[in-house]
Amino acid sequence: MYCISHSYLVVVENLNLMLRGNTIATKAIEAYMKLVGNKYLHDTLDDFIRLILDSEDSCEVRIKRCPKEV
Repeated sequence: MYCISHSYLVVVENLNLMLRGNTIATKAIEAYMKLVGNKYLHDTLDDFIRLILDSEDSCEVRIKRCPKEV
């Protein structure tokens, strides 16, 4: 992936538009970010989300749906 991305960086004229294209480099970077990002999100948020889901507390954000006693 480094070789593909690096060769793409050499020929791209405007670095601000680098990831806007539909090239093999952008697709490779996107796939890599999904792999790394998915594991990162699970490692970072898994315990917190499980704590919320296992909680008996109401997590409703719409005030009209809240129980009357809240």
